[in-house]
Amino acid sequence: MTATADNNAAAVSGCGLTNYAPYVVVKSFTATYNSVAEKLVLLRDPAGVSGYNGDWSKTDTTRWTASTIAEIPYLVDVTNADFYNKGYFVVPLTKFSYQAS
Repeated sequence: MTATADNNAAAVSGCGLTNYAPYVVVKSFTATYNSVAEKLVLLRDPAGVSGYNGDWSKTDTTRWTASTIAEIPYLVDVTNADFYNKGYFVVPLTKFSYQAS
């Protein structure tokens, strides 16, 4: 399955993702932060770029703790350069929308 950013003509969406670029949906999962379970999606940019800059981005030191990092599937650590330089990143499921033509 693949995903893409906004269908807006701008080169980069408001969340740092390139519009019309394909992103691979690796796996959905749940992480618990402040006693609230949040549905998240692990994605990968085949180009090896992880420019997402919203909630749960690689620089979100508030949400990413040792326990929430441990909840990411396949032992991926999106806060670690070894993974985000390969294009792995996490986006909250609430940021997705379904558009069929």
